[in-house]
Amino acid sequence: MRTLQIILCYLFLFTSLVTFSQSSSDNSQSTPPKKRKTVGLVLSGGGAKGIAHITVIKVLEEYGIPIDYITGTSMGAIVGGFYAAGYTSDELELFIRDPLFQDWISGKVNIEDQFYFGRQERGAEWVNFNIEYDSIYGLSWDPTMIPTGLLNYNLSARLYKRSKEINYDFDSLDIPFRAVVSDIFERKAIAVGKGELMNAIRGSMAVPLIFSPVKIDDKYVYDGGIYNNIPVDIMKEEFNPDMVIAVNLGAHDMFEEYPYDRDEELVKGNVLKFIVMNNVYPKDLDDKKDIYLGVPVDEYSAADFTPVDSLLAIGDRFARTMIDSVVKVYGEDQPKVKPRPSRFNSLFDPDEKVISHVDLGDNLSFGQRLFVRNIVKPNRRKKASMDDLYNGYSMLLSNNYFNNLDAYFYYDSLDEDPKLHIDVFPNKKVRLGVGGNIASRNIGQFYINTQFNVFTRSLNTVSLNAMGGSFYNSVKFEVESLYAKQLPFSLGAEFIHNRWNYANASELIFEKRNSLNVLRKDNYFGGKISTAMGRKFKFTGFGGYFWNNDNYDQVYLVDVDSSGTQVSANLIGHDKHNGLTTGLLWESNTLNRKQFADEGRHVKVSGKYIWSENIYDIFFTQKTSANEDRNWYTLQAQYEEYFNLKFLTLGVRGHATWSNYEASFSTPSTLANSPIYYPLVDSKTIFNSSFRGPRFFAGGIKLIKSLFTPNFKLSLEGHAFTTDTRYSSDKNEIIPNVKKYTFFSKETMDYASSAALIYHSPIGPLSISASHYSEDDFNLLFLFNIGIIMHNKRILEE
Repeated sequence: MRTLQIILCYLFLFTSLVTFSQSSSDNSQSTPPKKRKTVGLVLSGGGAKGIAHITVIKVLEEYGIPIDYITGTSMGAIVGGFYAAGYTSDELELFIRDPLFQDWISGKVNIEDQFYFGRQERGAEWVNFNIEYDSIYGLSWDPTMIPTGLLNYNLSARLYKRSKEINYDFDSLDIPFRAVVSDIFERKAIAVGKGELMNAIRGSMAVPLIFSPVKIDDKYVYDGGIYNNIPVDIMKEEFNPDMVIAVNLGAHDMFEEYPYDRDEELVKGNVLKFIVMNNVYPKDLDDKKDIYLGVPVDEYSAADFTPVDSLLAIGDRFARTMIDSVVKVYGEDQPKVKPRPSRFNSLFDPDEKVISHVDLGDNLSFGQRLFVRNIVKPNRRKKASMDDLYNGYSMLLSNNYFNNLDAYFYYDSLDEDPKLHIDVFPNKKVRLGVGGNIASRNIGQFYINTQFNVFTRSLNTVSLNAMGGSFYNSVKFEVESLYAKQLPFSLGAEFIHNRWNYANASELIFEKRNSLNVLRKDNYFGGKISTAMGRKFKFTGFGGYFWNNDNYDQVYLVDVDSSGTQVSANLIGHDKHNGLTTGLLWESNTLNRKQFADEGRHVKVSGKYIWSENIYDIFFTQKTSANEDRNWYTLQAQYEEYFNLKFLTLGVRGHATWSNYEASFSTPSTLANSPIYYPLVDSKTIFNSSFRGPRFFAGGIKLIKSLFTPNFKLSLEGHAFTTDTRYSSDKNEIIPNVKKYTFFSKETMDYASSAALIYHSPIGPLSISASHYSEDDFNLLFLFNIGIIMHNKRILEE
């Protein structure tokens, strides 16, 4: 028995020694992983300059520098918030490069996204004002320059799912995050770390007077840069990482000393930047364990988001010059990390049909709520995607009344379904536009436009515009009611008065030329009904009464005898057309500008019938008076489109008209009411006998090239016209001599061409052009013009 006990003791000791030996051997072969440093990334504000943040992050990723925490202000909050939510740096770059992002940040609905039906066209204004009338009928200026409904919708669409997944706690994001906002009433910066991610980001970029404030925890907050543009202190207070990388985009923007001797205008132009971008060097940085990256983007504007490539390149280049310093401070022996995989599909799927309900604010009546719901989500029973809803939402935004919309996606706490919430604020504003054009020819005019809305079960718009100058005067009054049904439609009425005095359209600077003494007066009162045909097209039926009057006083050369002797004689005429017209119009217009467009397409097909009583009194050696009925129809098709080629933009234009219009008693009257093609921008300001005929084919091409900047253009264009009818072979014939030809014959062809330098300024185009018409009186015309040359429609032509 004792022998057995001794054997068991030896076995136990042997087993323990073997186990200890194996354990020691294992420990000597594997050391526990070393705990790496934590890194906090601080991204400053800077508006468009914040695009450079993306490539700074890319370089950090490339070299394996981890990012464990992020704090951001303004544009730094956008980049940092999206990155923390799970979007990759490549996806952020695609997001910023998308031209739509620039539209969102500027508050403009891209022309391709606008719903053509219900859209309100721009006039010739240089500037627009919103004048608000309150309960005591006082007037106040609206201080917000950029509407945010479009921006809020698109930011929320990309972030609302992630907010739900993290239970609205920013510490649960892929990278814990804080957005810095400013409470201007308590005069302090606030770090937002919970709630809707979109709200925090939007509040951080709400520049006063530019964007509306955001309400967070019952406080109205503005851009975080007002009190803390480089939130290093918040990074250390909230997360206390081992190392901070502070990226500042305003490092070189501020004056090093008080600007006693600086130009007064320079100081004025930077006031808003000084207020919003508090760029004091962050004192909380530790020179030994933190690093400061002052990206040199001071030459770029915080408001210009177009130089994307340049800003990305600067961020990349500067980060690479500083990366050795970053690696040294981080520690060359520290573990490196790999970039995160993409989660894009789980974060944002615009085609996923998940939205079952559109929720509206409480400040709308029952009829108003019905209107908005029918526009945004006509089919209430079926779930809709974000793209489906955007079709209707963009239709609202295309109308000036709804430019102060607010929208966001959220999850209902009761049924856990995602919903779209829209706040429509009563728009008690009169929109006032002021502008016109200034020209080297006497065709300049002032322009004023006013508009206000009454929103009930329908959206009712009342507008009035007026133009006045030596050459052209006009007044247009219009009332329109928009109804949101399964097929949206509108009913409207309009009155238009036009007056052209061609005798006054003389040169002011260049060589004087003989002017045609024709005074045209156009009047029209009528109604219309319009409906949507998809997103891009509108169908309109119209009809009304017109009364026009042409007075002319022309000098003609008359043959005295067969020897060719001629004497001058005056033709004094007075020609009236009164009657009814009705017609149909199918149209789409995505051109990016009212004048000198270089993107988009315009298609217009129309047909109308005219019942006219023609009354004329003409004195030429003797008085002739007559009264006759003249009825005719006109069919027209017009097309214009621009194609962006590699080195330039190609524009193509076509116009075809077919009519049974016949000549009247006098040549001036016949030409005045004949269908016409306007080839060049200034064609409506001259009365020529070319480019007119009852049936014609016309068209042209444009070559447009950017010079130096995207807003500075060189434009070359040429146009050709052919008709099968000429009213007079000699311009001195008083009674039109109607001659028939075949199309494209020498006698029926006319040409026009133009070369222009154009600068698209905030108030409209500035242009200098030289134009050539094949008609002798207009062989060469020069024109310098500021603003848009605009005329209200003439019902017999359009």
